[in-house]
Amino acid sequence: MNSILPTALTAKPHRRPAPQTSSGRTLTKRPLMRRYECLTQTTTHTLVAPAMPLFEAAFSAFARGTVFKTSQGACPVEDLYPGMMLETVEFGAQPLLWRGSMNIVPNTPTDHPESQQLARVMQGSFGFARPESDLMLGPAAQVVRPGPGGLSGPAQQLTPIADLEDGNTVFRTAPPSSVQVFHLLLPQQSSLIANGVQLASYHPQMEKLRLLGPNMKQLFMSFFPHIKRPEDFGAPLVAGSTRVRDAELNWA
Repeated sequence: MNSILPTALTAKPHRRPAPQTSSGRTLTKRPLMRRYECLTQTTTHTLVAPAMPLFEAAFSAFARGTVFKTSQGACPVEDLYPGMMLETVEFGAQPLLWRGSMNIVPNTPTDHPESQQLARVMQGSFGFARPESDLMLGPAAQVVRPGPGGLSGPAQQLTPIADLEDGNTVFRTAPPSSVQVFHLLLPQQSSLIANGVQLASYHPQMEKLRLLGPNMKQLFMSFFPHIKRPEDFGAPLVAGSTRVRDAELNWA
């Protein structure tokens, strides 16, 4: 007598249906929000907006205490205010038009943990006195790296600080407490000197800005009340800036 063996049943994983509104529309995940502070010559305002990389990059290049050269002498970033003249490598003294800031708070929920960390650059990492002493930078910092044409030549490159991490002389560190970070906007993107290191002032990633929907683009532009259209950000320091993965750190 032939026996019929039971066949194995493959259990399908149970998926909980996505929550819906009363009208039947599927609810999407709400974005994490962050508080951003913007300072111009005429206004100071705080906005709550999504904690997305394009937005955060406008506020998180320089940690509190970073010292820059101005026409009146050295000044920490937190004491800079629009109208002050900052010394730049390419264009001499240029007016500060806008200062943005936000806080990096440890253990805050985030979709991109790298935005919650700082970069420590050890003394002499990029050559003699570059930096002159340890330098703390925010995740959006970009180092102006010389190309074949030299530091002021057309072949200079903007290198995100994350691309220079080697775990020894440049490495990430999580702050033990809340840290204020900043970015600075000039009439056109320029190299600023901080502790002997050339760092780029702010310029938006235009290719990503063009991909924003109209509402998000309007929200982004509201950070900069003195800017009427994206072209008013001025020229980028390097057209088509190159991300450098295998950077040579000995630039002396």
